[in-house]
Amino acid sequence: PLNGIENFQLTINGNQFVCEGNSIDSELMALSLDGKELFLITYDDGPSSDPLSTFYKFHEGTIKELGYIVDDIRDCKLKDNEIVGRFRCDLFQTQSAYGSWKLNSEGKIERVVADEYNLCKEQNTTTLIKNLSVHKEKKLSSEKSIITPQKIEFTKTDTKNWTYVEGADGTSGWMYSNENREIEELGLAVGDVFENLVLYD
Repeated sequence: PLNGIENFQLTINGNQFVCEGNSIDSELMALSLDGKELFLITYDDGPSSDPLSTFYKFHEGTIKELGYIVDDIRDCKLKDNEIVGRFRCDLFQTQSAYGSWKLNSEGKIERVVADEYNLCKEQNTTTLIKNLSVHKEKKLSSEKSIITPQKIEFTKTDTKNWTYVEGADGTSGWMYSNENREIEELGLAVGDVFENLVLYD
């Protein structure tokens, strides 16, 4: 079996190409986004068990790498010629958000950029232990409200600084955290405001 290998040689019509990775699965997959052009895909379970599906195309006698998505392609869905899956986003803790990928004008796989992304359910529920200022919009100048200590859920993010927080009592709003994982409006680290946050390598 080839499971766990770091690279393997792919041969098509006598043309050879070495696929490199960390822990490549032995299963070679194929996918078409438009029902015409076929892509080959390898799955790699990376050094921190981070999923990685890499796309290849056989074109004019050569095998070209088209890019990758940070999800297991076997868990993704197709919608309107786009691949819908999840990706890791580390703001103040390690979470996954739903996103999509498509072919760009150069024929490469790229993630579709959005203003905000829905967060996956895993690890997005915790307990707020301090009063938290949240905003109606993703602007520090927008209307503010206070979520008091209670069970909360992180539901959306812009993957940069803003995360939408929903309290069990129905109060909700956008929370701003900086690159140092601090809530500047409170003068506190995010870990001092919420319980049991998780951050993986």
